Amino acid sequence: MAAGDPETKRAELDALGRKLASLRSKLIPPPAPDPNPPPSFDVRCPACGGDCESGTVQADGTAWGFFWIGFSYSPLWFWRWTESSSERRRILDPRETRSSACCTQCGTVVIQG
Repeated sequence: MAAGDPETKRAELDALGRKLASLRSKLIPPPAPDPNPPPSFDVRCPACGGDCESGTVQADGTAWGFFWIGFSYSPLWFWRWTESSSERRRILDPRETRSSACCTQCGTVVIQG
């Protein structure tokens, strides 16, 4: 592979991404588990009726996001199909956690309000 070869560049970027992820994990430790976790969120899947696993959702950044943007996280938004994105509602703020459930059959995620 030559120095200007796209494969070489991709390998260099991948190596940098891994290094950034490693540095990020040392500089910004993941949040500690909540000593008082929320009660389980037991629901049936609204899409297929299947069983759901109770858990947590969180909007978080990635190593590539850190590399290109820095310490910036995006919130989670919702808007109806009939609305424009300017009428959207903020559902989850960056680094906020919410009780949720994920269907084991179809993958639908339900977030508790």
